Amino acid sequence: MSMKKDDLTSEVCHVVITKLAYLAVSGQEEVLKAIGVSDAQISRLERLSYRELDGWIRQRKGALDITPLMQALFSDAEPPEEHKAFLLHGANNKMMMHFFGVRAEECCAFRDKLSIDKSYRGRSISHKQHSAVCKALMEQGDYRQISAEALLQIARTYQVSLGALWKELEKWDKEHEQ
Repeated sequence: MSMKKDDLTSEVCHVVITKLAYLAVSGQEEVLKAIGVSDAQISRLERLSYRELDGWIRQRKGALDITPLMQALFSDAEPPEEHKAFLLHGANNKMMMHFFGVRAEECCAFRDKLSIDKSYRGRSISHKQHSAVCKALMEQGDYRQISAEALLQIARTYQVSLGALWKELEKWDKEHEQ
Protein backbone atom coordinates (compact mmCIF):
# COMPACT_ATOMS: atom_id res chain seq x y z
CA MET A 1 0.00 0.00 0.00
CA SER A 2 1.50 3.28 -1.13
CA MET A 3 0.81 6.55 0.63
CA LYS A 4 0.85 9.84 -1.26
CA LYS A 5 2.57 12.91 0.15
CA ASP A 6 -0.80 14.73 0.55
CA ASP A 7 -2.16 11.80 2.56
CA LEU A 8 0.88 11.74 4.80
CA THR A 9 0.73 15.53 5.25
CA SER A 10 -2.95 15.29 6.21
CA GLU A 11 -2.26 12.47 8.64
CA VAL A 12 0.65 14.24 10.34
CA CYS A 13 -1.30 17.51 10.54
CA HIS A 14 -4.32 15.68 11.93
CA VAL A 15 -2.21 14.19 14.73
CA VAL A 16 -0.60 17.53 15.56
CA ILE A 17 -3.84 19.56 15.48
CA THR A 18 -5.66 16.89 17.49
CA LYS A 19 -2.94 17.10 20.14
CA LEU A 20 -3.18 20.90 20.18
CA ALA A 21 -6.97 20.69 20.52
CA TYR A 22 -6.57 18.21 23.38
CA LEU A 23 -4.19 20.59 25.17
CA ALA A 24 -6.67 23.46 24.71
CA VAL A 25 -9.64 21.45 26.01
CA SER A 26 -7.68 20.03 28.96
CA GLY A 27 -6.77 23.46 30.30
CA GLN A 28 -3.13 23.51 29.22
CA GLU A 29 -3.27 26.93 27.55
CA GLU A 30 0.14 27.93 28.92
CA VAL A 31 1.80 25.13 26.98
CA LEU A 32 0.10 26.32 23.80
CA LYS A 33 1.00 29.95 24.47
CA ALA A 34 4.62 28.91 24.98
CA ILE A 35 4.72 27.62 21.39
CA GLY A 36 3.07 30.75 19.97
CA VAL A 37 -0.63 29.83 19.88
CA SER A 38 -2.77 32.92 20.50
CA ASP A 39 -5.78 33.13 22.85
CA ALA A 40 -8.11 33.32 19.83
CA GLN A 41 -6.55 30.19 18.34
CA ILE A 42 -6.83 28.38 21.67
CA SER A 43 -10.54 29.28 21.85
CA ARG A 44 -11.04 27.98 18.33
CA LEU A 45 -9.24 24.72 19.15
CA GLU A 46 -11.46 24.28 22.24
CA ARG A 47 -14.64 24.60 20.17
CA LEU A 48 -13.75 22.35 17.23
CA SER A 49 -15.61 19.06 16.96
CA TYR A 50 -13.79 16.07 15.49
CA ARG A 51 -15.69 16.51 12.19
CA GLU A 52 -14.85 20.24 12.04
CA LEU A 53 -11.24 19.47 12.85
CA ASP A 54 -11.07 16.93 10.02
CA GLY A 55 -12.66 19.37 7.55
CA TRP A 56 -10.34 22.16 8.63
CA ILE A 57 -7.28 19.98 8.01
CA ARG A 58 -8.56 18.78 4.62
CA GLN A 59 -9.05 22.38 3.48
CA ARG A 60 -5.47 23.27 4.30
CA LYS A 61 -3.59 20.16 3.22
CA GLY A 62 -2.29 21.79 0.03
CA ALA A 63 -1.01 24.78 2.01
CA LEU A 64 0.92 22.65 4.49
CA ASP A 65 4.31 21.10 3.84
CA ILE A 66 5.84 18.67 6.31
CA THR A 67 9.25 18.70 4.60
CA PRO A 68 10.64 21.50 6.83
CA LEU A 69 9.33 19.62 9.88
CA MET A 70 11.14 16.46 8.82
CA GLN A 71 14.34 18.39 8.11
CA ALA A 72 14.14 20.03 11.53
CA LEU A 73 13.53 16.68 13.23
CA PHE A 74 16.53 15.06 11.61
CA SER A 75 18.83 18.09 11.36
CA ASP A 76 21.07 16.75 14.11
CA ALA A 77 21.71 13.50 12.28
CA GLU A 78 25.40 12.79 11.85
CA PRO A 79 26.66 11.34 8.59
CA PRO A 80 27.08 7.58 8.78
CA GLU A 81 30.73 6.60 9.29
CA GLU A 82 30.92 4.87 5.90
CA HIS A 83 29.90 8.15 4.19
CA LYS A 84 32.01 10.48 6.33
CA ALA A 85 35.36 9.58 4.74
CA PHE A 86 33.97 10.17 1.25
CA LEU A 87 32.41 13.51 2.18
CA LEU A 88 35.61 14.61 3.95
CA HIS A 89 37.50 13.86 0.74
CA GLY A 90 35.17 15.98 -1.40
CA ALA A 91 32.72 13.47 -2.86
CA ASN A 92 30.10 15.28 -4.91
CA ASN A 93 26.35 14.62 -4.82
CA LYS A 94 26.38 12.50 -7.99
CA MET A 95 29.07 10.21 -6.58
CA MET A 96 27.26 9.86 -3.25
CA MET A 97 24.02 8.98 -5.05
CA HIS A 98 25.78 6.52 -7.37
CA PHE A 99 27.65 4.56 -4.71
CA PHE A 100 25.50 5.01 -1.60
CA GLY A 101 22.05 6.19 -2.72
CA VAL A 102 22.43 9.36 -0.63
CA ARG A 103 20.34 12.31 -1.84
CA ALA A 104 21.78 15.79 -2.40
CA GLU A 105 19.81 17.25 0.53
CA GLU A 106 21.33 14.71 2.90
CA CYS A 107 24.84 15.34 1.54
CA CYS A 108 24.41 19.08 2.06
CA ALA A 109 23.23 18.61 5.64
CA PHE A 110 26.09 16.21 6.37
CA ARG A 111 28.72 18.52 4.82
CA ASP A 112 27.52 21.35 7.07
CA LYS A 113 28.60 19.25 10.05
CA LEU A 114 32.06 18.42 8.68
CA SER A 115 35.28 20.39 8.28
CA ILE A 116 36.50 19.55 4.81
CA ASP A 117 40.18 20.23 4.14
CA LYS A 118 40.86 22.82 1.43
CA SER A 119 42.72 20.31 -0.75
CA TYR A 120 39.55 18.23 -1.05
CA ARG A 121 37.22 21.08 -2.03
CA GLY A 122 38.53 21.47 -5.58
CA ARG A 123 36.39 20.38 -8.49
CA SER A 124 39.13 19.83 -11.01
CA ILE A 125 42.49 18.08 -11.12
CA SER A 126 45.47 20.43 -11.32
CA HIS A 127 47.44 20.40 -14.55
CA LYS A 128 50.56 19.19 -12.68
CA GLN A 129 48.79 16.12 -11.28
CA HIS A 130 46.46 15.34 -14.17
CA SER A 131 48.52 12.66 -15.94
CA ALA A 132 49.53 10.88 -12.72
CA VAL A 133 45.94 10.84 -11.46
CA CYS A 134 44.60 9.64 -14.82
CA LYS A 135 47.23 6.88 -14.87
CA ALA A 136 46.12 5.79 -11.36
CA LEU A 137 42.51 5.76 -12.53
CA MET A 138 43.39 3.67 -15.62
CA GLU A 139 45.26 1.15 -13.45
CA GLN A 140 41.93 0.32 -11.81
CA GLY A 141 40.66 -1.28 -15.02
CA ASP A 142 37.38 -0.31 -16.68
CA TYR A 143 36.70 3.22 -15.49
CA ARG A 144 32.96 2.45 -15.24
CA GLN A 145 33.66 -0.28 -12.69
CA ILE A 146 36.00 1.59 -10.32
CA SER A 147 34.95 1.09 -6.72
CA ALA A 148 34.28 3.91 -4.28
CA GLU A 149 37.13 2.66 -2.11
CA ALA A 150 39.59 2.75 -5.03
CA LEU A 151 38.57 6.34 -5.79
CA LEU A 152 38.99 7.25 -2.14
CA GLN A 153 42.51 5.77 -2.12
CA ILE A 154 43.45 7.74 -5.25
CA ALA A 155 42.04 10.92 -3.70
CA ARG A 156 44.14 10.37 -0.58
CA THR A 157 47.29 9.48 -2.50
CA TYR A 158 47.19 12.53 -4.78
CA GLN A 159 45.41 14.93 -2.39
CA VAL A 160 42.69 15.58 -4.97
CA SER A 161 38.97 15.73 -4.27
CA LEU A 162 36.67 12.85 -5.07
CA GLY A 163 34.47 15.41 -6.83
CA ALA A 164 37.34 16.18 -9.21
CA LEU A 165 37.91 12.47 -9.83
CA TRP A 166 34.20 11.96 -10.49
CA LYS A 167 34.18 14.88 -12.92
CA GLU A 168 37.14 13.34 -14.75
CA LEU A 169 35.31 10.01 -15.01
CA GLU A 170 32.26 11.85 -16.37
CA LYS A 171 34.52 13.39 -19.07
CA TRP A 172 35.78 9.93 -19.96
CA ASP A 173 32.20 8.74 -20.19
CA LYS A 174 31.27 11.55 -22.60
CA GLU A 175 34.34 10.85 -24.73
CA HIS A 176 33.52 7.14 -24.77
CA GLU A 177 29.96 7.85 -25.98
CA GLN A 178 31.25 9.79 -29.02
